[in-house]
Amino acid sequence: MFINKMEMRILKPRKALNKAFLKVKSNRIQIESFNTSFSRLLDRPNDN
Repeated sequence: MFINKMEMRILKPRKALNKAFLKVKSNRIQIESFNTSFSRLLDRPNDN
């Protein structure tokens, strides 16, 4: 029997992102909007 073990590795954003995304310029409003939406997503209870 095989048991999958999930291993968590902490990556810096520069390592985690695809190199193409590093070249995309974003403004402060987009970043704040993303942060707000991401926080809401993490705060929601898991529906599964």
